[in-house]
Amino acid sequence: MTVGVGLVGCGSIGQIHAVGLAQLVEDGEIRAVVAVDPAPESRAAANRNCRFAELRSDLEAAVSHPDVDAV
Repeated sequence: MTVGVGLVGCGSIGQIHAVGLAQLVEDGEIRAVVAVDPAPESRAAANRNCRFAELRSDLEAAVSHPDVDAV
């Protein structure tokens, strides 16, 4: 079973986390479900490092998403 992950905060540190998440996605350990940040450019930058199924601006999108197991 893979774990669905939501990334909250896609600024500089969030983008670094996205790189690590991308490796775990490749290994089949996690699913990158949603990246959340109020800034569209930050969401896009994190998505370049790790492809997320969704990019959203509101925290509730990650917390309540049915496919997210960990935030």
